[in-house]
Amino acid sequence: MVEESNAVMGIITMIGEYGDIISDGPYILEEVINSWSKKDERVKNQLLVSTLKLFFKRPKEVKPILGKLFKVSCEDALHPDVHDRAIFFYRLLSSNRGANIERCKKILLSGSTYVEQFVEELDGFEVDRLFEEFDSLTVIYQEGSERFLKTNGNFLEESNIQEQRKKAEEEEEYYRKKREEEIRAAYEQEEEANRQASYTAPSVQVSPFNNGSTAPLQFNPAALLDPPTFERTWRNLTIVKKYVTNYNGSANDPHQIDQFFHGKQIKSVAKGASGTNLRFFLYAQETHSAALFLVELIINLQQRQVTANIKSTHDNYIPQFESAFASIIQQL
Repeated sequence: MVEESNAVMGIITMIGEYGDIISDGPYILEEVINSWSKKDERVKNQLLVSTLKLFFKRPKEVKPILGKLFKVSCEDALHPDVHDRAIFFYRLLSSNRGANIERCKKILLSGSTYVEQFVEELDGFEVDRLFEEFDSLTVIYQEGSERFLKTNGNFLEESNIQEQRKKAEEEEEYYRKKREEEIRAAYEQEEEANRQASYTAPSVQVSPFNNGSTAPLQFNPAALLDPPTFERTWRNLTIVKKYVTNYNGSANDPHQIDQFFHGKQIKSVAKGASGTNLRFFLYAQETHSAALFLVELIINLQQRQVTANIKSTHDNYIPQFESAFASIIQQL
């Protein structure tokens, strides 16, 4: 049995191409498969391709051999390229769709392109001319550019070709950037229109509104406050109430708590966790008076304590909001 890798690859390749007329071709391949662990990556890859080619020519004989090959190649962890290629062909062949099998056959048995003449065998002058214009269509046409490029009756020089190519690339880059700018501008315009259509900016001035009502507060479910406006309003107001109580709730997930407050018409503009502390920046707007309430809420899970810094555009509503907020905290 031949052991040298290049010689083994040559034999395997020949069987894959002409196995239909080599009577013992399948059994030679089977012998190589039996010594799989001793073969290098190149031999394994070629063995996989040649066995698949022979399978389409002599399916009955090669089918059990191919099954053995798929087993060892799909389990080959030392050579990822062999393993991945084997998995690809195995899935292609095991598919119930006949089109995949035909596609696999077409990939493996497609005709080869034979080179009739090497460049070095051409006339010396022609070879030199081709290499001077190696990055142009000269290589494809196998003749100098002056034979197929003309403009206004004059032959184009290579420098002119390079200049036109550069100009075309610059124009393409210009229009590409222009299209990106137009798309970005349209997107920003649409975003701004959507924001203005759905958002009404609240007042940021503290009102001396006198509230003598004892009716429970009703929060506006349509109130919207974006983070920049929240931050600006928060800076303009002073903390008028600091509320501290024990935390008896079981919720410890910021998203879950955020959804709970949202169900109570108290919304958040930011939330996060730092160590055992959960922090939320919340807001709510009273429906009738448009009083705005801003809350910095800190839940210490380790100490089981809740701290709420409350600000409002209407000071006189603070007691009612504190009472309502305390009741909501107890429901967590």
